[in-house]
Amino acid sequence: MQAALSSLTDLSQAAITIVCDTFAKQSQAPQLRLNVPHLVNFEWNLAFKVASDSCSSLSAPYVGLMLYISDCAGCVVTKYVELSVPQFNVRYSHASLTLQEFAKAVKDAHTAMETM
Repeated sequence: MQAALSSLTDLSQAAITIVCDTFAKQSQAPQLRLNVPHLVNFEWNLAFKVASDSCSSLSAPYVGLMLYISDCAGCVVTKYVELSVPQFNVRYSHASLTLQEFAKAVKDAHTAMETM
């Protein structure tokens, strides 16, 4: 590195020594590790609502997603989301998946995980 800095830059020899020493110390230092939430598991279902508290005749299909997310402390948090079929299609249209293709993708992923 010193040779490259000497030939490719106008840095003084003292500056090059400082850069090389700092780089050597940093490469030996423990690396920073970030704990970020991540998806551990999920469950989904396609269901049909016939009524709710606010509507006696609903008759609407929906996709239910139960997400299991590991938070920064390693605790698993559960989040539940209900989407109408049009909402689900809009959310996943960038992936060009129909509900049938989504179901097949989840089934294939489950089968692959079972064989590990």
